[in-house]
Amino acid sequence: MGIWSLLLYYNNNFSIIRCLKLVVKFLNGILLEILFRIKHIGRLPICNCRKDRAPCIGNFSFLLCWRCTSILTSYFILKIVDAKRLLFSITPSNTTNVFILIVSVLLMIPTAINGINQYQFGIESTNKKRILTGLLCGIGIYFLLNILKYTGLR
Repeated sequence: MGIWSLLLYYNNNFSIIRCLKLVVKFLNGILLEILFRIKHIGRLPICNCRKDRAPCIGNFSFLLCWRCTSILTSYFILKIVDAKRLLFSITPSNTTNVFILIVSVLLMIPTAINGINQYQFGIESTNKKRILTGLLCGIGIYFLLNILKYTGLR
């Protein structure tokens, strides 16, 4: 008799089949959500499925909401401009690295606060606020990834 057989025999509350059913139900829910989002590409943004929070041209809705679009836009603009040359032209030191790390995290905090206010407390945000916080977060993510890459933590 194997260990699983013993567990099933001695503990009626635990069964592998029950666990597998829960896993399948969970994966089925994820699969249905993915299929829903793919089905509505062009009508709803894939990140939050709210058309009022996404840039639209006519009836076509962009793939991402204003916040996600501005995060990616600011990140890629900095990547193209290669802002790390400007940032790391200063002689690097541990103090400079810590300062850049702190500033990076501080730039991401408004996005987190705005998102938490929306999802947890139901406080609606405006698209202008989403764009602004997204731009700040994109800048913070860019510098955070570069400082982690530069210090070898990545």
